[in-house]
Amino acid sequence: MLRAMGATVSGIRTIFILQSGILGLLGALAGTLTGVAISLAMGKYELPVASS
Repeated sequence: MLRAMGATVSGIRTIFILQSGILGLLGALAGTLTGVAISLAMGKYELPVASS
């Protein structure tokens, strides 16, 4: 589709690399924030310990 609109192969490659990089950074940020939120929640609430 992009080639039909006149985009070059290197231009299409650049678009895909930029988009994948942006999505990767957003995923890493979301995962980090989720991990921090979970770890803070675990520290805030006391978890019951199973006795053996």
